Amino acid sequence: MTHIGKHLQYASQIWEQIWRALYDPYRPEQHYMRGLGPKNRAKASN
Repeated sequence: MTHIGKHLQYASQIWEQIWRALYDPYRPEQHYMRGLGPKNRAKASN
């Protein structure tokens, strides 16, 4: 691979990482549980 080819490959890898970081629809912080659920709260209030 030529010197320019290596730079282009590196640049495309960086661009792909930026693109994924900006437009990846999966956001784990929106999906994990925060605290106990409504069934546990109802049981604890009895």
